[in-house]
Amino acid sequence: MKHLVMKHLAFLSILGLAVTAVAAVPEKIPAVTFENVFDSDANHVQGACCSDDAVYLSQKTFLYKFGWDGTLLAKVAVTNHTGDICFHDGKVYTSVCLYEGENRGRIQVFDGKDLSFVRESPGFPRPADGIAYVNGVFYVGLGSNSANPPKPHPSNWVCRFDAKTLLPLEEKRTFDYGHRTSYGVQDIATDGQRLFIAFYAVKGSPAVVVTDTDWNILQTVDGFTASNGFDLLPVRLRGDRLRFLRVNTLTPHRCDDPNKKGVGASLSFFEFRDGAFVDITESPANEQEHVR
Repeated sequence: MKHLVMKHLAFLSILGLAVTAVAAVPEKIPAVTFENVFDSDANHVQGACCSDDAVYLSQKTFLYKFGWDGTLLAKVAVTNHTGDICFHDGKVYTSVCLYEGENRGRIQVFDGKDLSFVRESPGFPRPADGIAYVNGVFYVGLGSNSANPPKPHPSNWVCRFDAKTLLPLEEKRTFDYGHRTSYGVQDIATDGQRLFIAFYAVKGSPAVVVTDTDWNILQTVDGFTASNGFDLLPVRLRGDRLRFLRVNTLTPHRCDDPNKKGVGASLSFFEFRDGAFVDITESPANEQEHVR
């Protein structure tokens, strides 16, 4: 009996520490800046994901791993064009859009420790960009259904893929949230129940739309862009709140000035409250987001 009481007290003590840890999440999170790291010929940052230990960023032809202090831990060349990325079970999953060929899309997988290549899906006809994992399924954007993707258009393609086989679970479907976009889905983040889907939206239109996991539209979000990458923060930085990181590309995505050493970027942080993203970044960096 004494043993059971002591065990119960120990469990309560651990629970108390866990509750304290959740309550102790900072009200503001300092911006993280990346300088002189990215390739000046590889365009802006495309996607982001994170774990407790690292932040991963993609830049069209490169995949990067950083510490939370902004220190570069690993870098690897990847298929052109690698777009959005997500983290699941110790691995980084990338959405790939090929510029030519019959099968222009695929999902590629990299080890989260050293970014070594693990495997890839069979090719599929549509280009891929925007990816998130929920309950054994990858949610993927499959580009625009417009003949001229840069020109503003109302609808795009999306699809769900099995996380084990990396094969589609459904026919691609049209996604139209009632506003015009350029290109297709750019980035997807998730809280495990909802998808937060970011587009290059036309000026004056909401650039982020929230859906359930059946692609049903729940709301649009005004005044927030996230087309250079965003992701849900780990528990130690969000506690029981709904908090995200967002990538801001800081310098021109092509650097013709020989004195510039490449693309710069920063992370800013937001809490989703009452249907809006509230900036919780401490001393936010001067951001300037770029499109293709």
